Amino acid sequence: MKHPCKYHPGTEALWYCAYDGLYLCQQCVDGDEDHRMEARCLLCNHDLLPAVQS
Repeated sequence: MKHPCKYHPGTEALWYCAYDGLYLCQQCVDGDEDHRMEARCLLCNHDLLPAVQS
């Protein structure tokens, strides 16, 4: 696991919020698997980057 999710430590983070510096899993974002480009941070509502690009 490269980065654990901030709120689900046993789950690998798929997303990174550059604004808050948080790694988040799919459960934590507003988007879903089929709409990856619409993933938003649950804290600041900014667009998220795939964790592999952070």
